[in-house]
Amino acid sequence: MGQSIIELVDELPTDNITVKILNVLDFVVPGEWENLVGFDNTISSVTGETDPDVIESIRVRALELYEDPDQGYQTAIWIYQTLDKTDTAIAAAALADKVGDTFSWIPFLDRLTPKADTVQSVDLSIKLVGELIAHSKIHGLGFNPVDFAASVAENYHKEALMRMVALVCIDGLIPLGA
Repeated sequence: MGQSIIELVDELPTDNITVKILNVLDFVVPGEWENLVGFDNTISSVTGETDPDVIESIRVRALELYEDPDQGYQTAIWIYQTLDKTDTAIAAAALADKVGDTFSWIPFLDRLTPKADTVQSVDLSIKLVGELIAHSKIHGLGFNPVDFAASVAENYHKEALMRMVALVCIDGLIPLGA
């Protein structure tokens, strides 16, 4: 096993491009996203709990759930981390295409790299499928589309909804070539 869920939440960024974009989206639709960093801080913010003993018991239970392979949390984290690494490779391919467009004296680059719009479409598709699989794993869903739709309606609000809006806006609406 890699890092614990506690370490992952403790190491969330406080200020990067994703945080900045989500802050802008939260400015447009206020109150839907808060950058929670730190496991104990997240427990307090989500539950409203301030008693250190209760926070500790929630922390222990969260770690137990995360470490249970039947729960799907580790698989979901693995999916998100893999997509994050894939995103870097996809961005490099898009950049290579743009370099090929800019420097016409490197004609072979156009034949080696896919067009930036194609890369962006593939990137969005991979992320959406990854999100679908991770959501299904976390919530123990099978292949029933009715159950999936009900679960999405029940669980995608506040931060999760804002994250999905950011995904669609950044990867789906803003063209890489612009």
